[in-house]
Amino acid sequence: MLHLGIETATPTCAVALLTDDTLLAESRLNIRNVHASRLFQLIDSLFRHADRRMQDLNAVSVSIGPGSFTGLRIGLASAKGIATGLDIPVIPVPTLSALARQAPAENGRLYPFIRARKNEYYTAPVLRTDWDDHIGEVMIVHPENVEEKLKTPCMLIGDTRELNISHPDIHIAPAFAHLHSALHVALTGRDLYLQGDLSEFDTLIPLYGQDFVAEKPKKRA
Repeated sequence: MLHLGIETATPTCAVALLTDDTLLAESRLNIRNVHASRLFQLIDSLFRHADRRMQDLNAVSVSIGPGSFTGLRIGLASAKGIATGLDIPVIPVPTLSALARQAPAENGRLYPFIRARKNEYYTAPVLRTDWDDHIGEVMIVHPENVEEKLKTPCMLIGDTRELNISHPDIHIAPAFAHLHSALHVALTGRDLYLQGDLSEFDTLIPLYGQDFVAEKPKKRA
């Protein structure tokens, strides 16, 4: 089974190619506002370096949110375009689930964090048992009162640098684990695919998390 994972819900623009349990190739750019111009360049390069053909894909997994409004639309539109051309399914993967999967802990309580707007963060409780994750409802928290929202002991992963954490039973994942990975989107999507958990293609939309509010353009000097 050949599976493509796409992550564009965050400042990271990433793609990964997975066959069964083996990662063939992955590319990541941790640069803002390049998703529209660089995503298909990354995908084309991915297949060339892995010596595979896009026509051999069985499914496409895409990070579905919450996250960046623009990034989510770019990722889902790209995934739908590929899937339509190849007549294969699109697997929507909750962004927080894929991020939590990166946490280096076999058991315990996890909280993946993604930056929202206005000094807010998306997170959700994840209970892990022998590497099997069960995620709760998404909530929005503020950095100054984040400890009040968490059950301890726990590990945090993702956008954690500006959180006010002093509780001795709240641990931060190692730095190498925080950058969003398309591999974990692909792995999570593959599991959903094998379970038969497929969404209706025509009604598939991003999980924005908040209503979109257009910002006023800055005045030119």
